[in-house]
Amino acid sequence: ELVGTWRTQHPKYDGLYIQIDKDRFAFSTAEGTVENYQISKFEKLESSKKSKRSTHLIYGRKDGQELKLTLDYEPIEGGIVRFKNQQKIPWLRDNNLNQ
Repeated sequence: ELVGTWRTQHPKYDGLYIQIDKDRFAFSTAEGTVENYQISKFEKLESSKKSKRSTHLIYGRKDGQELKLTLDYEPIEGGIVRFKNQQKIPWLRDNNLNQ
């Protein structure tokens, strides 16, 4: 449910994306680079039957460093993810931005 390219219309992240595949994730940066991480572990923590929201932990490795993403996923409007530390900023699956 998280596989895909995600973008937000929030001005702070204009033009940036996060891409999630089954074995890696990548972020574009404001400097014009892309940070790639190999997924080392994935956990689906909890889900709310009422809202259908689920929380996911994704651990990625790059150059000996590990990064942990905590994402909330909602299966509405083709999918919305929110970083746990930025709940007010929705990221939409790329093909949903123009709908």
